[in-house]
Amino acid sequence: MANNNRIRKLTRILKWVVVFVILKVLLGIVSNYPDYYPLNFDADFLLGREGHFFGAYGVAFYTHILSTPCALVSGMVLMNNAFRRRYAVQHRWLGRVQVIVILIFVVPSSLWMSAYAMSGYLAGIGFAILALTMGFCVIMGWRRAVEKNFKAHRYWMTRCFIMLCSAVVLRLFSGVAAILIPDADWTYPFAAWGAWIIPLITLEGFEHYQRRHIWPNSSNAI
Repeated sequence: MANNNRIRKLTRILKWVVVFVILKVLLGIVSNYPDYYPLNFDADFLLGREGHFFGAYGVAFYTHILSTPCALVSGMVLMNNAFRRRYAVQHRWLGRVQVIVILIFVVPSSLWMSAYAMSGYLAGIGFAILALTMGFCVIMGWRRAVEKNFKAHRYWMTRCFIMLCSAVVLRLFSGVAAILIPDADWTYPFAAWGAWIIPLITLEGFEHYQRRHIWPNSSNAI
């Protein structure tokens, strides 16, 4: 019992550390937005994009950089159990908005931009599959909520949130790679896949450990 209490306490601390990292990286991402208003093609993310930026890609780009941070922040609120218990009505309405934002703005803009990903088609395929998988998860999460199967709802929406966090993990991977192996060409394609696959595998392993050792006779999950 004492060991389980320590694990639960460490889990809560870890969650707050994750929130801090997400907010810090997200703030760094948003701090680059002055390079996009007006456009500065010398900025890191816009290098080499002059030829295809205008038109549909430009619409997708601005849609993506505006909708994804909003979805990520609202996702953190929706994932908070205390908010869900205390403000159940607000949780439901914010959840509906989250589904709309992801399906109408985040997923389509991600798919369009994936065709022009840095480092070519390998990274682009990773981003496209990420977008489609995120869309699938949010649809499944919404359907389970309508059916009032809230355990399954949490399952799918947790995975949707993990995939939203790939934008943060991608920048962490890229930052570490730029320091340790700055001239390696494979790091960005690896990050495009690893930024969501590795966290999903980690989540599955952690939930399996919880079911086996912390709440063996309970339906509790992350």
